[in-house]
Amino acid sequence: MVRFPLFDDDGAITGTCFQATNITARKRAEERLRLAAMVFDRPSEGVMVTDTEQRILTVNDAFTTLTGFTRQEVVGKKPSILRSEKTPAELYVDMWNKVNRVGVWQGEIWNRRKNGEPFLEWLSINTVKDKSGKVVNYVGMFSDITKVRESQQRIEYLATHDELTGLPNRALFNDRLHLALARVERSRESIGVVFIDLDNFKVVNDTLGHVTGDKLLKQAALRLLDCVRAEDTVARLGGDEFVVLLETADRREATLTAERLLSALSASYHFDEHECFISASIGLSMFPEDAADANALMRNADSAMYRAKDHGKNAFRFFTADLALQSTRRLALETGLRRAIDNGEFFLHYQPQINLENHQAVGAEALVRWQANGEVVEPVVFIPVAEQSNLIVAIDEWVLGEVCRQIVEWDNSGLPPVRISVNISARHFRKEGMAADLMQIVSQHGVSPQRLCIEITEGVLMDFERAQRMLAELVAFGLMISIDDFGTGFSSLSYLKRFPIHELKIARSFVDGISTNSDDRAIGSAIISLARHLGMRVVAEGVEMADQHAELDASGCHNGQGYLYARPLAPDVFAEWLRARTLSSLS
Repeated sequence: MVRFPLFDDDGAITGTCFQATNITARKRAEERLRLAAMVFDRPSEGVMVTDTEQRILTVNDAFTTLTGFTRQEVVGKKPSILRSEKTPAELYVDMWNKVNRVGVWQGEIWNRRKNGEPFLEWLSINTVKDKSGKVVNYVGMFSDITKVRESQQRIEYLATHDELTGLPNRALFNDRLHLALARVERSRESIGVVFIDLDNFKVVNDTLGHVTGDKLLKQAALRLLDCVRAEDTVARLGGDEFVVLLETADRREATLTAERLLSALSASYHFDEHECFISASIGLSMFPEDAADANALMRNADSAMYRAKDHGKNAFRFFTADLALQSTRRLALETGLRRAIDNGEFFLHYQPQINLENHQAVGAEALVRWQANGEVVEPVVFIPVAEQSNLIVAIDEWVLGEVCRQIVEWDNSGLPPVRISVNISARHFRKEGMAADLMQIVSQHGVSPQRLCIEITEGVLMDFERAQRMLAELVAFGLMISIDDFGTGFSSLSYLKRFPIHELKIARSFVDGISTNSDDRAIGSAIISLARHLGMRVVAEGVEMADQHAELDASGCHNGQGYLYARPLAPDVFAEWLRARTLSSLS
């Protein structure tokens, strides 16, 4: 607005004149320009404006940050100043053809920074036209997506590969196996699947630590790759399990490969100051003679591997017809075991334990039995299946609960009290909260913990920290701890001192020859002497002859169990047997 005075003829002010101009449109235009400038300079995306000859007119701050070029260095030049050799020339041709045809293009393109470093960008090019529709400018907006692409590639890689060893994982292996089967079905060739399990790997992991265990797995993976051809596939399924796909291989070639694998894997492994030795159990299954599809090939190779492990490890076995029958039977056993508890098919027998000096009963071991379809399945048959399928955890807890229930029933009937031993699997100790679960079962039945003895194998103690923590909890609760089959596993005098152990059970294999074999006698005497000096009870298993009893008693063994005294008895029969004897104290 403009204001000025009005004068008369004498020069006197007679009024004021106001002149106003409407500038609303101009202010709005200025605001739009200010906003456009902010939009141009503030975003994280780089912006570049060129003329119709593709000469750069201006760039924003993000452009200089992403590329390293200043405005002065690029104005007047063409975008080719950013061009990277990683982008093929034909892409630029296609890009400008589309821009000229439809006015826009979007896509990924490799460019380079001022320092020569290539980077992947997401680029959008748009045309700017005047009122007549004539192109006057090109505007390019881009963002650096190098890290995004690297993350995507990493995710895609991990979806198909094992992160530790870099080998294909189960998913990629299965894809390659299906492709190989489709190919050989047309060509009538044969292929092989080799299933590999490292023997005693858990011992290395538990004694030398997981870091060393990981190093061993990496070395093992490299050795596997050295033993196969370039066209073969080596994959890690998980843990210490590997599998190899042998492309176009007959039985003879598969045998030679298995021999190379065994030799390579059994050589010593070095880790700084440590050196260790492991071996492998290997199973092989061939197409088409052993199986007609991928699942059967894998399953059969796995069965053959377990056959190799059962025959002493450090060996390989081919799948055979009898393994097919075993595999079918094992599947049926596992299926039956899964419903055995709910169907009430398990029951317990109790094998008495005798004081060798006065022949009085001191306790019993609870032994689980399974009656399926009217037939009793031997523990030696179903316990390994339960271990491998992890069903042993539920079975252990059922046994402990049933023993507690039975103790209450015996007490109510006036039966003299004895201590009952219950076996708890080493696999059960891998379950977090195992000790709390067992204590809860005992507490629910109101049974004194001193009436129970938990039998474990030496394998439990290999995972030192976990075993020490869980056993300490059980002992603090009042339970006794016994080492079953002592001397047959990874025996160590150090853990006898460091763990809260109350009892050692001499394995049947030593008791068998204790009266006739000098080695068995020496081992038995050493175990008994060691236990007595450490304040532990000793129980001998599998006592069947009087001269075995005499030798054990003379050596200072406290208690024994076996057919010489009684076979495993049903609960009511055990109660009658117990009433007929004078009982010693629990101490």
